[in-house]
Amino acid sequence: SGTGWTLYPPLSVTISQAGVDMIIYGLAISGISSTLGSINFIITFFSLRLVGFKFEFQLPITWSILIVAFLLIVSLPFVTCALILVLFDRHLNTMFFDPLNAGDPVLFQHLFWLFGHPEVYVMILPAFGIISLIISENSQKE
Repeated sequence: SGTGWTLYPPLSVTISQAGVDMIIYGLAISGISSTLGSINFIITFFSLRLVGFKFEFQLPITWSILIVAFLLIVSLPFVTCALILVLFDRHLNTMFFDPLNAGDPVLFQHLFWLFGHPEVYVMILPAFGIISLIISENSQKE
């Protein structure tokens, strides 16, 4: 569609194709659902553990997924808001990212990278949790 993988304005704002709108809608819905899923996991972690089962005895994979859920809650609203602002620029004639009308195209980049930097840890922490679980289980003496 000619917008690139990050949907940077002005390409994502000036090109009027239905495919770009569908990508933005899909990513925004995915961001909202992932945020709600992370909230669900954190609530489940704290409310449904066994009575007397201390936090320090949780498995490493559980801790890594909990940290990932916190990172998603912190980072996903930035990219979701950025995508909603792009939709407003495309359909409601706002000028958040149009430099010709006092908009700031770098604002989208800042919002996107506030999501992108924690996303690196979101991708790697579950793998670290799995690896540490495998190592701890296989290194126990019988």
